Amino acid sequence: MCVLYCIMRILNWNVRGLGEDDKCSLVRDTITSCCPSVICLQETKLSSVSPLKLRAFLPMHLKEHVVTLSDGTAGGVLVAWDPAAVMGQVVALHKFHVTVRMSSTTTNTSFLLTTVYAPCLNSERPSFFDVVSSVVGSPDLPWVVLGDFNMYRYAHEKSRGQINWNLMECFNAWIRGHGLDDVWIDNRLFTWSKKRDLPTLVRLDRVLVNAAWNLSFL
Repeated sequence: MCVLYCIMRILNWNVRGLGEDDKCSLVRDTITSCCPSVICLQETKLSSVSPLKLRAFLPMHLKEHVVTLSDGTAGGVLVAWDPAAVMGQVVALHKFHVTVRMSSTTTNTSFLLTTVYAPCLNSERPSFFDVVSSVVGSPDLPWVVLGDFNMYRYAHEKSRGQINWNLMECFNAWIRGHGLDDVWIDNRLFTWSKKRDLPTLVRLDRVLVNAAWNLSFL
């Protein structure tokens, strides 16, 4: 998903693996076509990232980056940015999320960006929220949280199968506690599919912003 604001363009993408050369070329070409100042990639599935590998999927203008490596073939998060557009200061680097303070090079605007690839195990999810909250607290800065949360907010965001009501309420309570709003994604009720003859469709990816973000950018 590409999100356009007055000062820069942010691209968020669950790439589901960057191991193959053809996939890297596709990702690089797509990023180039969006011309973002900041990109957030989830599920890179990269257990190591060399400079040569970075150049395989990152356009040249995205010279700065921070990365969390995958656990085998699971997970992996990367944030990259154009230093001509923004300065990035890493606030937190965690297995399931990365938080960076971004400051525009052309205005006095700063904001917090948290990109997530949340845990798949139910037992790890409450602590995931606790860790993000402990890092960010109650920020006065505009804050955007985006990525793959591996959970849904509402029953209609899952097409079939059992609904995890407890986890859903945990997620919504965390969102309410931080005063976050959902940014609507056009034409995208579901963002993930279990590839079966009768697939289960779920909305796992979303963009959340606080009130300061709404006042500054929306």
